[in-house]
Amino acid sequence: MKRTRKEILRMRILIFCAVVVVIVVGAVIASKISKSQPDQYDKNRQRLEKLEKADISETEKRWTDLEEEENKTQIDESKRNEYGVVVLDNVALKKAFDNTVIVGDSFAEGILSYGFLDEGSVVYKRGASVNKIEEEIQKVISMKPGTVVMEFGCNDLSMYGTDIEGFIKKYKEEIAKVKKGLPDATIYVNSILPMTEAKMQEEPGRQKINEYNQEIQKMCEEEGYQYIDSTFIVTKNPGLFEQDGIHMKKEYYTQWLSYIVEKAGL
Repeated sequence: MKRTRKEILRMRILIFCAVVVVIVVGAVIASKISKSQPDQYDKNRQRLEKLEKADISETEKRWTDLEEEENKTQIDESKRNEYGVVVLDNVALKKAFDNTVIVGDSFAEGILSYGFLDEGSVVYKRGASVNKIEEEIQKVISMKPGTVVMEFGCNDLSMYGTDIEGFIKKYKEEIAKVKKGLPDATIYVNSILPMTEAKMQEEPGRQKINEYNQEIQKMCEEEGYQYIDSTFIVTKNPGLFEQDGIHMKKEYYTQWLSYIVEKAGL
Protein backbone atom coordinates (compact mmCIF):
# COMPACT_ATOMS: atom_id res chain seq x y z
CA MET A 1 0.00 0.00 0.00
CA LYS A 2 1.35 3.40 -0.96
CA ARG A 3 2.04 5.93 1.80
CA THR A 4 0.14 9.24 1.88
CA ARG A 5 1.95 12.57 1.74
CA LYS A 6 1.04 13.14 5.40
CA GLU A 7 2.69 9.86 6.40
CA ILE A 8 5.78 10.71 4.35
CA LEU A 9 6.05 14.14 6.01
CA ARG A 10 5.62 12.58 9.45
CA MET A 11 8.39 10.09 8.74
CA ARG A 12 10.77 12.82 7.56
CA ILE A 13 10.08 14.85 10.73
CA LEU A 14 10.80 11.78 12.87
CA ILE A 15 14.09 11.21 11.04
CA PHE A 16 15.12 14.83 11.61
CA CYS A 17 14.15 14.70 15.29
CA ALA A 18 16.10 11.47 15.75
CA VAL A 19 19.23 13.10 14.34
CA VAL A 20 18.79 16.11 16.65
CA VAL A 21 18.33 13.85 19.71
CA VAL A 22 21.49 11.89 18.89
CA ILE A 23 23.48 15.12 18.58
CA VAL A 24 22.13 16.53 21.87
CA VAL A 25 22.73 13.30 23.78
CA GLY A 26 26.19 13.07 22.31
CA ALA A 27 26.96 16.60 23.44
CA VAL A 28 25.85 15.86 27.01
CA ILE A 29 27.90 12.68 27.20
CA ALA A 30 30.90 14.40 25.70
CA SER A 31 30.65 17.15 28.30
CA LYS A 32 30.74 14.65 31.14
CA ILE A 33 33.62 12.70 29.64
CA SER A 34 35.63 15.87 29.13
CA LYS A 35 35.87 16.32 32.89
CA SER A 36 37.00 12.79 33.71
CA GLN A 37 38.66 11.49 30.54
CA PRO A 38 40.25 14.25 28.45
CA ASP A 39 41.62 11.88 25.79
CA GLN A 40 38.32 10.09 25.33
CA TYR A 41 36.63 13.48 25.22
CA ASP A 42 38.71 14.53 22.20
CA LYS A 43 37.84 11.34 20.35
CA ASN A 44 34.14 11.71 21.07
CA ARG A 45 34.22 15.38 20.14
CA GLN A 46 35.64 14.47 16.73
CA ARG A 47 32.93 11.84 16.24
CA LEU A 48 30.29 14.36 17.25
CA GLU A 49 31.61 16.89 14.76
CA LYS A 50 31.36 14.29 12.00
CA LEU A 51 27.80 13.51 13.04
CA GLU A 52 26.88 17.20 13.01
CA LYS A 53 28.28 17.49 9.51
CA ALA A 54 26.38 14.44 8.28
CA ASP A 55 24.35 15.25 5.21
CA ILE A 56 20.67 14.60 5.91
CA SER A 57 20.12 14.80 2.16
CA GLU A 58 21.43 11.24 1.89
CA THR A 59 18.60 10.09 4.12
CA GLU A 60 16.20 12.18 2.06
CA LYS A 61 17.49 10.57 -1.13
CA ARG A 62 17.01 7.07 0.23
CA TRP A 63 13.51 7.95 1.31
CA THR A 64 12.71 9.45 -2.10
CA ASP A 65 14.05 6.33 -3.84
CA LEU A 66 11.85 4.17 -1.63
CA GLU A 67 8.85 6.38 -2.34
CA GLU A 68 9.44 6.18 -6.11
CA GLU A 69 9.81 2.40 -5.92
CA GLU A 70 6.50 2.11 -4.10
CA ASN A 71 4.78 4.37 -6.64
CA LYS A 72 5.79 2.22 -9.61
CA THR A 73 2.96 0.47 -11.39
CA GLN A 74 2.59 -3.12 -10.28
CA ILE A 75 2.72 -5.50 -13.24
CA ASP A 76 0.50 -8.57 -12.88
CA GLU A 77 2.36 -11.29 -14.77
CA SER A 78 -0.75 -13.45 -14.90
CA LYS A 79 -2.34 -10.88 -17.22
CA ARG A 80 0.41 -10.84 -19.84
CA ASN A 81 -1.25 -11.29 -23.21
CA GLU A 82 -0.20 -13.34 -26.24
CA TYR A 83 1.96 -10.47 -27.46
CA GLY A 84 3.88 -10.28 -24.18
CA VAL A 85 2.20 -7.14 -22.82
CA VAL A 86 0.32 -6.60 -19.58
CA VAL A 87 -2.41 -4.19 -20.74
CA LEU A 88 -3.33 -1.49 -18.20
CA ASP A 89 -6.60 0.41 -17.94
CA ASN A 90 -6.88 4.17 -18.52
CA VAL A 91 -6.76 5.04 -14.83
CA ALA A 92 -3.52 3.11 -14.31
CA LEU A 93 -1.99 4.62 -17.46
CA LYS A 94 -2.73 8.21 -16.48
CA LYS A 95 -1.32 7.62 -13.02
CA ALA A 96 1.82 5.97 -14.40
CA PHE A 97 2.50 8.86 -16.80
CA ASP A 98 1.97 11.52 -14.13
CA ASN A 99 5.61 12.69 -14.32
CA THR A 100 6.33 11.59 -17.89
CA VAL A 101 5.96 13.36 -21.24
CA ILE A 102 5.76 11.68 -24.65
CA VAL A 103 6.83 13.97 -27.47
CA GLY A 104 6.35 12.99 -31.09
CA ASP A 105 4.36 13.17 -34.31
CA SER A 106 0.84 12.00 -35.22
CA PHE A 107 1.36 8.75 -33.31
CA ALA A 108 1.72 10.81 -30.15
CA GLU A 109 -1.34 12.82 -31.21
CA GLY A 110 -3.35 9.59 -31.22
CA ILE A 111 -2.73 9.21 -27.49
CA LEU A 112 -4.73 12.38 -26.87
CA SER A 113 -7.29 11.71 -29.58
CA TYR A 114 -8.25 8.41 -27.97
CA GLY A 115 -8.17 9.93 -24.47
CA PHE A 116 -5.55 7.63 -22.98
CA LEU A 117 -3.48 10.46 -21.47
CA ASP A 118 -4.00 14.14 -20.72
CA GLU A 119 -2.30 17.11 -22.38
CA GLY A 120 0.16 17.33 -19.49
CA SER A 121 1.69 14.05 -20.64
CA VAL A 122 1.85 14.52 -24.42
CA VAL A 123 3.45 17.04 -26.79
CA TYR A 124 2.94 16.43 -30.51
CA LYS A 125 3.21 17.94 -33.95
CA ARG A 126 1.38 16.30 -36.82
CA GLY A 127 3.74 15.41 -39.67
CA ALA A 128 6.75 16.29 -37.52
CA SER A 129 10.31 15.63 -38.64
CA VAL A 130 13.34 15.88 -36.37
CA ASN A 131 14.36 18.85 -38.55
CA LYS A 132 11.62 21.07 -37.14
CA ILE A 133 10.75 20.24 -33.55
CA GLU A 134 12.44 23.09 -31.67
CA GLU A 135 9.14 24.45 -30.37
CA GLU A 136 8.06 21.02 -29.12
CA ILE A 137 11.42 20.42 -27.45
CA GLN A 138 11.22 23.72 -25.57
CA LYS A 139 7.67 22.95 -24.47
CA VAL A 140 8.77 19.61 -23.03
CA ILE A 141 11.61 21.29 -21.13
CA SER A 142 9.22 23.87 -19.69
CA MET A 143 7.01 21.07 -18.34
CA LYS A 144 9.94 19.68 -16.28
CA PRO A 145 9.05 15.97 -16.39
CA GLY A 146 11.16 13.28 -14.74
CA THR A 147 10.94 11.05 -17.80
CA VAL A 148 10.76 11.91 -21.51
CA VAL A 149 9.80 9.50 -24.30
CA MET A 150 10.88 10.57 -27.80
CA GLU A 151 8.71 9.28 -30.67
CA PHE A 152 9.85 10.46 -34.10
CA GLY A 153 11.04 8.98 -37.36
CA CYS A 154 8.01 7.95 -39.39
CA ASN A 155 7.98 11.16 -41.45
CA ASP A 156 11.78 11.23 -41.60
CA LEU A 157 11.80 8.01 -43.61
CA SER A 158 10.46 10.05 -46.52
CA MET A 159 12.58 13.11 -45.83
CA TYR A 160 15.95 11.42 -45.30
CA GLY A 161 15.34 8.37 -47.45
CA THR A 162 18.47 6.21 -47.37
CA ASP A 163 20.49 8.88 -45.52
CA ILE A 164 20.19 7.19 -42.15
CA GLU A 165 23.38 8.82 -40.90
CA GLY A 166 21.95 12.29 -41.54
CA PHE A 167 18.78 11.42 -39.64
CA ILE A 168 20.67 10.06 -36.64
CA LYS A 169 22.90 13.13 -36.50
CA LYS A 170 19.92 15.48 -36.36
CA TYR A 171 17.94 13.29 -33.94
CA LYS A 172 20.94 13.15 -31.64
CA GLU A 173 21.17 16.95 -31.65
CA GLU A 174 17.51 17.35 -30.72
CA ILE A 175 17.64 14.79 -27.91
CA ALA A 176 20.78 16.50 -26.58
CA LYS A 177 18.72 19.70 -26.21
CA VAL A 178 16.24 17.82 -24.05
CA LYS A 179 19.06 16.41 -21.92
CA LYS A 180 20.65 19.83 -21.50
CA GLY A 181 17.35 21.40 -20.47
CA LEU A 182 16.40 18.46 -18.22
CA PRO A 183 19.72 17.05 -16.92
CA ASP A 184 18.03 14.90 -14.27
CA ALA A 185 15.40 13.42 -16.57
CA THR A 186 15.55 9.88 -17.95
CA ILE A 187 15.19 9.82 -21.72
CA TYR A 188 13.64 6.97 -23.69
CA VAL A 189 13.62 6.76 -27.48
CA ASN A 190 10.91 4.74 -29.17
CA SER A 191 11.51 2.69 -32.30
CA ILE A 192 10.01 3.69 -35.64
CA LEU A 193 6.93 1.57 -36.28
CA PRO A 194 6.79 -0.64 -39.34
CA MET A 195 4.14 -0.16 -42.03
CA THR A 196 2.23 -2.58 -44.20
CA GLU A 197 4.36 -4.20 -46.89
CA ALA A 198 2.59 -2.19 -49.61
CA LYS A 199 3.40 1.11 -47.90
CA MET A 200 7.00 0.14 -47.22
CA GLN A 201 7.57 -0.52 -50.91
CA GLU A 202 6.42 2.96 -51.89
CA GLU A 203 9.64 4.72 -50.81
CA PRO A 204 13.32 3.70 -50.39
CA GLY A 205 13.49 5.11 -46.85
CA ARG A 206 10.54 3.07 -45.67
CA GLN A 207 12.23 -0.08 -46.87
CA LYS A 208 15.03 0.62 -44.42
CA ILE A 209 12.98 0.90 -41.23
CA ASN A 210 14.94 -1.94 -39.64
CA GLU A 211 18.25 -0.21 -40.40
CA TYR A 212 16.88 3.06 -38.99
CA ASN A 213 15.89 1.34 -35.78
CA GLN A 214 19.24 -0.40 -35.46
CA GLU A 215 20.98 2.96 -35.66
CA ILE A 216 18.56 4.52 -33.17
CA GLN A 217 19.34 1.73 -30.73
CA LYS A 218 23.08 2.21 -31.31
CA MET A 219 22.72 5.95 -30.69
CA CYS A 220 20.94 5.27 -27.40
CA GLU A 221 23.68 2.94 -26.24
CA GLU A 222 26.37 5.48 -27.09
CA GLU A 223 24.60 8.49 -25.59
CA GLY A 224 23.19 6.83 -22.47
CA TYR A 225 19.52 6.89 -23.46
CA GLN A 226 17.06 4.01 -23.14
CA TYR A 227 15.71 2.37 -26.29
CA ILE A 228 12.15 1.03 -26.46
CA ASP A 229 11.49 -1.37 -29.31
CA SER A 230 7.71 -1.56 -29.71
CA THR A 231 7.74 -2.91 -33.28
CA PHE A 232 6.82 -6.41 -32.08
CA ILE A 233 3.35 -5.19 -31.11
CA VAL A 234 2.60 -4.47 -34.76
CA THR A 235 4.48 -7.33 -36.39
CA LYS A 236 2.62 -9.82 -34.20
CA ASN A 237 -0.71 -8.22 -34.90
CA PRO A 238 -0.94 -6.58 -38.36
CA GLY A 239 -4.66 -6.10 -37.79
CA LEU A 240 -3.76 -3.04 -35.71
CA PHE A 241 -3.07 -0.97 -38.84
CA GLU A 242 -5.55 1.66 -39.95
CA GLN A 243 -6.64 1.61 -43.60
CA ASP A 244 -3.76 3.89 -44.62
CA GLY A 245 -1.30 1.13 -43.70
CA ILE A 246 0.73 3.54 -41.54
CA HIS A 247 -1.23 4.71 -38.51
CA MET A 248 -2.62 2.55 -35.73
CA LYS A 249 -6.01 1.67 -34.34
CA LYS A 250 -7.03 2.38 -30.77
CA GLU A 251 -6.14 -1.14 -29.63
CA TYR A 252 -2.49 -0.49 -30.47
CA TYR A 253 -2.23 2.43 -28.05
CA THR A 254 -3.32 0.46 -24.99
CA GLN A 255 -0.55 -2.06 -25.63
CA TRP A 256 2.08 0.52 -26.60
CA LEU A 257 1.53 2.73 -23.56
CA SER A 258 1.34 -0.28 -21.23
CA TYR A 259 4.61 -1.56 -22.65
CA ILE A 260 6.28 1.83 -22.09
CA VAL A 261 5.10 1.79 -18.47
CA GLU A 262 6.75 -1.58 -17.91
CA LYS A 263 9.97 -0.82 -19.81
CA ALA A 264 10.44 2.58 -18.17
CA GLY A 265 9.39 1.40 -14.72
CA LEU A 266 6.76 4.12 -14.41
